[in-house]
Amino acid sequence: MRKVKKKLLSFLGLRTVAILEGAKGALVLLTGFGLLALIHKDIHLAAERLVRHFNLNPASHYPRIFLDAAANITDKQLLFMAFSALIYSIGQLAFRIQK
Repeated sequence: MRKVKKKLLSFLGLRTVAILEGAKGALVLLTGFGLLALIHKDIHLAAERLVRHFNLNPASHYPRIFLDAAANITDKQLLFMAFSALIYSIGQLAFRIQK
């Protein structure tokens, strides 16, 4: 009986990890689509709205880094990040199917 319980717990643990990894891949894919939606848009304005939405001080250290990065990003870089998210998600899906 103990052996069966141990195998069941091991199976449930592996299943849980697989579900979490699949959810992570789906979240990355959705993030990639969100990046694609920002192409040809004012990213700095979107970043400012995000900072304001979370009631962060734009003059403090980390929000300033975020806003500066948003001001300097190009459409080509956004496309590269979205494509990277797609590749990562496909890899996660292929790995989950293989197991």
